[in-house]
Formats: sequence, C-alpha cells, structure tokens
Amino acid sequence: MGYEGVSITVSPYEESAYTPILDGLKEFNRGVIGEIGNDRLVVVAKDEAGATVGGSFGALHLGWLRVDVLWVAESYRGKGLGSAILAEIEREGLARGASRAMLDTFQFQAPEFYKRCGYVEYGRIKDFVQGYDRLYLEKKLA
Repeated sequence: MGYEGVSITVSPYEESAYTPILDGLKEFNRGVIGEIGNDRLVVVAKDEAGATVGGSFGALHLGWLRVDVLWVAESYRGKGLGSAILAEIEREGLARGASRAMLDTFQFQAPEFYKRCGYVEYGRIKDFVQGYDRLYLEKKLA
C-alpha cells in the first residue's frame, strides 16, 4: 500500500477539518479548468408590510446558475409569483455571465412548474425518499 503511516479517521464537521480537503480539490481543479468562481445570489419577494413571501437563492459556478432553493408562501402560490422570482434569478444569473441554469426538486414539489418555465429533466433518482423521486433539471438561459 502506498499510504502506510497515514491515519484515516472520522472528524467533526468543522471548518478546520474540511477546509484543507476543499482547498486541495480546488487547487487540482484550477490546474485543469482555471479559476472557479462561486458568486452567490439571492432574490427576495416581500409583501407591502415587508414580510418575506417568497424568494430564491443559488450561485453562479462554471458558467452555470445553480438554483438551490425557490420558495413561495402558500397564500401566493398559483398567482405567478414563483415564475417572477425564477425569472429574476435567471435574469441576474445571465447578467453575471451564466449561460445555463440547473436545479433539482422532488417529485412532490414543483417539477411541472419548472418544466413550464422551460426546464428540461436530465436525470432522476427513483424512490429517493419515502417513495418520491428526485429530479434534476436544466435550462439554457442565453
């Protein structure tokens, strides 16, 4: 074995434990594809009283907009707010240099909503949790 004298242990999930691992991977990746950004962005929808009633957040990474979360309060669903929020995060992603967007959702969440907004399913994990599939979708922005 080529790793004699190396100990392998489980460590608490602390920055001091994972940072050297992440930094090592980033250094390797930069050697292949150059600098990798991770520009985060947040879109917030507030009602007249200033309460958050929806929003989305994600990041720009390697020319992609990754939509991590999109949420709309129950009382605003079905009224176009989700589409407006998604359009705004896509617009901002495009303005910041993303040409494509990706996201994942569960079968019980909003896959048909995303498909109506132009997303195409490219992957699925069947029975991911409690009988529900996890879907992976993408969309060309430019």
